[in-house]
Amino acid sequence: MDRKQRDKTGAKPDAVNPNSRAAIRARAEAEEREKREWIAARMRQEKEEEARRKKEEQQAAAEAKAAKRRKKARAAAERRRSLVKGLRIAAIVAVALVVLLGGLGIYAAHRVSNRQTNFPNVYLNGIPVAGLTRAETEKKLAEQGWEDPQVLTLHVKLPMDVSFDLDRCEAGLVMSKEEAAAAAFAYGRGDNVIENMSDYAHAYFGQVDLAKEQGEMDRDYVRAKAEAAVKEFMDKTSGESYFLDEKTAVLHVVKGAGALNLDLDQLCAAAEEALKGEDTELVYEQEFTKDMTMPDFDALHEQLSVEPADASYDKESFQVVPEVVGRTFDAEAAKKLWEKAKPMEEILIPLEILEPELTAEDLEGLLFRDSLGKQTTSYMGSSANRINNINLAAEAINGTILLPGETFSYNEVVGERTVEKGYLKAGAYSDGRVVEQVGGGVCQVSSTLYTATLYARLEIVERESHWFTVPYLPLGQDATVNWGSQDFSFRNNRDYPIKILASCDNDRKELTMEILGTDVDGITVTMTNEQYSLFDSEYTDVKIGTRARLFIHYWDADGNFLRTEEGLDSSYYKHEEDIEWPPEKFEKDKAKDEPEPNEPTVPDDPGTGGDGGDGGDDGGEAGVVVTEDP
Repeated sequence: MDRKQRDKTGAKPDAVNPNSRAAIRARAEAEEREKREWIAARMRQEKEEEARRKKEEQQAAAEAKAAKRRKKARAAAERRRSLVKGLRIAAIVAVALVVLLGGLGIYAAHRVSNRQTNFPNVYLNGIPVAGLTRAETEKKLAEQGWEDPQVLTLHVKLPMDVSFDLDRCEAGLVMSKEEAAAAAFAYGRGDNVIENMSDYAHAYFGQVDLAKEQGEMDRDYVRAKAEAAVKEFMDKTSGESYFLDEKTAVLHVVKGAGALNLDLDQLCAAAEEALKGEDTELVYEQEFTKDMTMPDFDALHEQLSVEPADASYDKESFQVVPEVVGRTFDAEAAKKLWEKAKPMEEILIPLEILEPELTAEDLEGLLFRDSLGKQTTSYMGSSANRINNINLAAEAINGTILLPGETFSYNEVVGERTVEKGYLKAGAYSDGRVVEQVGGGVCQVSSTLYTATLYARLEIVERESHWFTVPYLPLGQDATVNWGSQDFSFRNNRDYPIKILASCDNDRKELTMEILGTDVDGITVTMTNEQYSLFDSEYTDVKIGTRARLFIHYWDADGNFLRTEEGLDSSYYKHEEDIEWPPEKFEKDKAKDEPEPNEPTVPDDPGTGGDGGDGGDDGGEAGVVVTEDP
C-alpha cells in the first residue's frame, strides 16, 4: 500500500504505531532486559543475604561457644566455692583435731608439707601425678602431650597468603608443663599450716584436678604477632601491584594492591576471641570497601614487553653477547581477568615467551668453525728484505675479525709501509719498471688474500690487477696495493663473523691466507680464466700484453654444478724490452724530438710496494688456463 492509501485507511507508520512489529519487538526487548536486570538484582540480593546469614551463624556459633565456656567457668567457680566452704568446715574440724592431738598433729603437718612429691590423688587435667616429683611430673606431662602444638597453636590466615601462629601458653591462657608441675607440687604447701592440712585431707579423701586453667590474656603478645603479619601484608600489597615470574612465564597482579589496609584492632579482637576457644585455625576475612582502579594494562604491556634478540659477537671484547628472550602478554585478556577477580585476589596473567632464533650456545658452536677460503703462495727465491715485508704485512692482518656487513681495507689494516715499522727496500713495480722500494713484496700478501676471498665468496669492493704479471698466482687472481692511491677491500656479506688467518712458513717459503667462518650451504668454487692478447693501437700487429677474464664456477655440497659467474677483468703488459717493435718504429722515434707515447699509456708511479693500471685494446686468440682450488 502506498503513502496515500495508508493515509486513507488511517494506519500509522511503524515508527509510531504501537501495534507495529518494531514497537512490539522493542517492548519485548525492554521486558526481557527488565527481567534480566530483576534476576541479576535478585541474585545479588540472595548472595548478600547468604553472606549475611553465614556471618550471623558464625557469630551465633561463636557466642554460643563463649556462653558455654562462661557457663562452664561459672560451674567450676561454684564447685570451688562449695569446695572451699567444705574445706573450711573440714578445717574447723581439723583445728579441733589439732587442738586435741596437739603437738602430734603439728608434727604430722610438718612432715606432710616437706615431702618432695605431690599429694595423693592430685591430677592435672585428668593426668594422675600423685607421688611424683616436679621433674617426674614434667616428664609425664610431656609424654601425655601436654604442650601439643596442634592443640595449643592457633594458625591465623590472612589474605595474600600471609599467616602467623599464636601459642596459648605464650598468650597466658594455658600453663606450660613447668608451670603445671609447679602448681601440682605447690598444692598444700602454703604458708598456713591449717590450710595445708585441709588441702591434704581434701586430696587424701577425694580427688584434686588442677586442670589447665584459663588465665589473663597477654594482649601485648597477640598484638605484636598481628602487627608483624599486617606489615608483611602491606609489604606485599604496597608499591607495585604486580611482579613478573619469568621462570613460570606468569605475570602476577593483585587486585587492589596498594589501596587496601588491614584493620589491626579488628584482627587482634578476632585472634583473642579464637584463642579463648579450642579452634586451631582462624581464617580472617575483612571487607574492603575502597574503590579499586584497574591498572593501565596497555602501559604495562609496553613497559614489560621485550623483543627477542639473537646472540651476537662483540668484536671489541671478542665475546659472544648472549641472546635476549622476548616476552609479551595479552592486555585485553588481562583486563577481563582483573574485572572478574575479587579484592586482594591474585590474578595470574600468562606470558608469551618469544625465543630468539640464535642463542649464545648456538653462536659459540658456529663461530669460525669452517674454512671458507684458503690460498697458499710461494715466495721461494725472494730476497731477505722481501720476505721480511711479507711477514710484517701478514702479521698485521692475522686474527682480523669482520662482523656481518663490515668492510676490510688492506691499507687501513696493514697501514703505511715505512722504515719505522720495520719495512725494508725490495723489488716493486713502478712506472712500468722494477725498482727497489720500501715495502716491496706486500702485494703478494694482498693478492693471496684476494684469491682466498674469491674462494670464500665474499663481496669484492675494490681491487686492481698489477701492471705486470706475477709469478705466484694465475692471471686474474692478484690484487695490487699502494698506500694513498690503490687499496684492496672486501665486505663480509655473510650472516656470521669471519676471521682472517695469515701465516708465513719461512722454512718452506710459503704464505697462507685462510678465512674462517660459518659455512651454511657447503657451496664451493673453482676458477678459470680466458686470455686475450693486447696489441698496440698504432702498430696493431705488435702484442704488448695480455688481458685475462676470470670465471668463477659454483658447485653444491654434493658436487653438482650450479652456475658460472664472470669475475673482474685484468690487463697485464709486457716489459718494454720484451715487446717486438718493428724497425720503422725506432726510425720514427729517432726522427722525432720527443717520442710520442704508445697506447695504452703507462700510468704515473704507483708508489712503494705495488703498481697498477690498465689499458690496451682487446684482440687476438683466446687461451684458457684452469686454476685448481688450493
